[in-house]
Amino acid sequence: MKILLTGATGFLGSALVEEFLDRGHRVIGIGRRDKGFLSDRVVTDQRFTLCQLDLTQDVTAMLSAYACDTIFHLAAQQPSSPKLS
Repeated sequence: MKILLTGATGFLGSALVEEFLDRGHRVIGIGRRDKGFLSDRVVTDQRFTLCQLDLTQDVTAMLSAYACDTIFHLAAQQPSSPKLS
């Protein structure tokens, strides 16, 4: 199965990418960071492709180019932390 996973470089997303690869799936990961929490094993796996981009931009062409079987959407905008006085 070919899986598209947003938020792939985050803590939860990177763990899910690893699980899917362990189960033999092909994973296309979308993340804002170049590696984030992804392990070296995942980054070098031939079944994994990382697309570094921001989902607030137009991603229609990218989605159609990868034609996946399913999408897991884990991306989120993190609020800035409040400043303590």
